[in-house]
Amino acid sequence: MTTHMTQGLPESANSTSEGDQKRAEMERQALFEVVRALNSTPNLDESLAQVHQSIQKVISAENCYVALYDRRSGDFHFPFFVDQFETPPLAQKAGRSCAAYVFRHGRPMRITPGIFEELAAAGQVERIGTPSRAWMGVPLRTPSGTIGALVVQNYEDENAYSDRDLTFLSSMAGPVALAIEHRQAEETLHKQQRENEVIFHSAPLMIIYKDANNRVLRANRAAAQSMGLTVEEIEGRSVYDLCPSEAVAYHQDDLEVIRTGNAKLGIVEPYRLSSGEVRLVSTDKIPYRDQEGKIVGVVAFSTDITEKQRAEDAMRRSEVNYRSVVQGAPYGICRVAEDGSFFNVNPALVEMLGYESEEDLLSVNLDRDIFREAEKRADLVREGSEVLEGLEVTWNRKDGTPIQVRLSGWPVRDPKWPSTCYELMSENVTEQRVLEKQLRQVQKMEAIGRLAGGIAHDFNNLLMVIRGHAELLLDRPAGEADWSRSKVKQIERAADRAAGLTRQLLAFSRMQVLQPKILDLNEVVADMGKMLPRLIGENIELAMELSPDLKRVKADPGQLEQVIMNLVVNARDAMPQGGRVSIETGNVDLDEAFARRHPALAAGRYVMLAVSDTGTGMDSETQAHVFEPFFTTKEVGKGTGLGLATVYGVVKQSGGYVTLDSELGRGTTFRIYLPPVEASLQPSVASVNQDTATTGSGTVLIAEDEKGVRELAREFLSLSGYTVLEARDGVEAMAIAKNHGGPIDLLITDVIMPRMGGRELAARVSTLRPNTKILFMSGYAEYAPNQNETEEHTQWLTKPFTRVALTRMAGELLKSTPS
Repeated sequence: MTTHMTQGLPESANSTSEGDQKRAEMERQALFEVVRALNSTPNLDESLAQVHQSIQKVISAENCYVALYDRRSGDFHFPFFVDQFETPPLAQKAGRSCAAYVFRHGRPMRITPGIFEELAAAGQVERIGTPSRAWMGVPLRTPSGTIGALVVQNYEDENAYSDRDLTFLSSMAGPVALAIEHRQAEETLHKQQRENEVIFHSAPLMIIYKDANNRVLRANRAAAQSMGLTVEEIEGRSVYDLCPSEAVAYHQDDLEVIRTGNAKLGIVEPYRLSSGEVRLVSTDKIPYRDQEGKIVGVVAFSTDITEKQRAEDAMRRSEVNYRSVVQGAPYGICRVAEDGSFFNVNPALVEMLGYESEEDLLSVNLDRDIFREAEKRADLVREGSEVLEGLEVTWNRKDGTPIQVRLSGWPVRDPKWPSTCYELMSENVTEQRVLEKQLRQVQKMEAIGRLAGGIAHDFNNLLMVIRGHAELLLDRPAGEADWSRSKVKQIERAADRAAGLTRQLLAFSRMQVLQPKILDLNEVVADMGKMLPRLIGENIELAMELSPDLKRVKADPGQLEQVIMNLVVNARDAMPQGGRVSIETGNVDLDEAFARRHPALAAGRYVMLAVSDTGTGMDSETQAHVFEPFFTTKEVGKGTGLGLATVYGVVKQSGGYVTLDSELGRGTTFRIYLPPVEASLQPSVASVNQDTATTGSGTVLIAEDEKGVRELAREFLSLSGYTVLEARDGVEAMAIAKNHGGPIDLLITDVIMPRMGGRELAARVSTLRPNTKILFMSGYAEYAPNQNETEEHTQWLTKPFTRVALTRMAGELLKSTPS
């Protein structure tokens, strides 16, 4: 095996026989034919076929193929293949074939069955199919290296080939290898040319080669189409013919490139299409050199930038509009980095934070806590993908004043800014939050008021029964035991105190039954001024400043007196060491800014009553609760906590508003604002709270579902000389009104009763008996008659009432003649 694999080409035979001479002549002739075929036939397959025919004239070559090796893929390709048994194979891996063995070792080989077995045993070749009995392989070697292997094989006789045949075949390898390499180079060149043509004409750029005379040497389809012509119609023509209006400018640039040899890049020029439309192009011009390197023209690469220019113009306009919107926005807008430093700010933010200019604010750094809070909420800083909404922070204005700011923000992806840059919109919600707090306080007071009113309503009925019976007992002859009379007197006083408590609850809850009149507030204050000095003591000075042209108001004078008394007493208690109490009245105009700070108050004209003191004042916590019922700062047993709650309720029920200004150590001022009215003064009705009950005559119908109250009212009236008819509700009362044979002079009815209420009952009785007077009973303003109803035949009485109050009001109603 070693002898066969390492031997080179055999030395020339020395035989001079005629056969040898003939063989040599045949070999020379075959070589001549091969060289001629390879040089004269352009087609490689035809050339190789002629090579095969020439070889067959010398040696047996029924089977023949050329294996070309592709170094990139590692495959063998077969451009020429002749086999009497098999068809041409597809490309295949070199593997361990005999051809691959020849290719690897780079020398001619003649392989017999014995040699094949030795190679197979050594792992040099693979046993695939039936091995050839005789096989020869010659490497195709050129100056550039081995290309492949020329192989001739015969399946019939293992002695078909000799060493001389291998030498002959080797003589053919050089020309064949050169021919294959030459053809491959030509094919590569043609392929590159075709690819270059495809790229040249497929390019979106307009490409034109021009000589020094402005004549088009070459042009691609994009350039031709822009002129509305074909490539053939452009090439060879002067630009002066194709684009006469722009040719001079084009040529000047070309001549400069040719003269200097320097490229000109980014030349923006107008370009007229065949349709007449003018487009804008950006052109790069580079020198065009001939084979000797001489500059003979220019190559122009042009890009249509019309749409890009329009887009950039639109972007610039958009940026201008954006800046205009941002600069004019009522909200603060800024771009800020993660570390809190500003990149830009708008005027609204400058004003919000109290700085003089944008430059002044840009030097400020925001609190980093904004972004820490943002991370907690939405990982805004870390992810940069979430929108931040509704984050409220406290910022300080330049003067140090804190403001509440509501922020919304989003990440900004701009290469000019850091990756952690955010655009923030900020709104000053300080005033809004104050208003919301005030509104919550008002709502809380409303809720407490409804609770207090409901308690007082039910409590009044019980108190009336207690006090009424105590009053009846006290009206007995004085000869009875003084001990019993004393106890009853204590019951009466306790009931009076409880009734006063419920009146305060009802006043706070705005459910107290008022008797409003058109009045002069100055007169009420002046009358109160006569008794207030005795109330506040000698160590406190009382000062009053009353406006002479004060507008009139509509209010319950008795309740206004209670309001003034409660405020003055509250002022007195705040000045244990003495001081000054001031009462002031005046007409005021409240603007929208004031109204926004006090959401329950509308802007407009008001009559003001102010009570001020020089006392201890209140902190903010106390001020937040001062109008709540049962809230007091006094010692246990020295205050019910209903005085200011009563003030609040009476003022609100009268359509007014009360404000508080106070500071620790600097006193307190309460201001009450009542709506003015344009109407004549109404004389005050004489108080019914006298010592003795009055007597009278007539028939009175009482409708009351509370048995104790109904029986007590009946006894009050019976003792005063009236004939009394009783009904448990409106339905019974209506039946009595229909069936009673005599007159019914007065109907006294509760407002709320089962089956039929007092309003409906009064309306029906008034229709059935027009001369019957109406007196409503109620301890709850929600159930009281509408103040717009006719007052001539309709009055109302507040529970709990006394015998004196009931008989006095009944007498007043019945002494007037019906209209």
